[in-house]
Amino acid sequence: MSGFRKFQNQAKGQEVAENERNPLHCYANGCPMFGSTSLGGGRFMCMAHAWATSDDWGRITHQLNESQWLIDLIADRNRCKSDTEWVSLATKFWTDYDDELIPTESERTRKGNCMTRMHYELLHRIGVKQKRMQPIEPKQIKARSVAGFARA
Repeated sequence: MSGFRKFQNQAKGQEVAENERNPLHCYANGCPMFGSTSLGGGRFMCMAHAWATSDDWGRITHQLNESQWLIDLIADRNRCKSDTEWVSLATKFWTDYDDELIPTESERTRKGNCMTRMHYELLHRIGVKQKRMQPIEPKQIKARSVAGFARA
């Protein structure tokens, strides 16, 4: 049970079972992530467990629990007052920890790019993705004329 849900139940005066499973969490036993993917209408699983065989679930769950610090960093985006605040936090964190993950200019201005790379980094660190994702840079678009409109 999440700390927040436990707090809510205690505030309501309800008994709290230590082993109660949060129905929003991934179906894989002990997974700290929320379920976000359902394949074929089955139970919801996190992005790491959804496409893995059940034989790999224990290893993946262990690696996710070992990577809780990265899950917390990603979750901090929802706690920050703005995307700019979160990107600043991520930039400071990665500057001290891993220079390759410092958000690029493109990722600082397009926050979704930064979040995508953080999710892929999590998948890489737990062994689901073989290669680390490279920074997301904007595509170069060539200007061209549209029928009836001349290029300036």
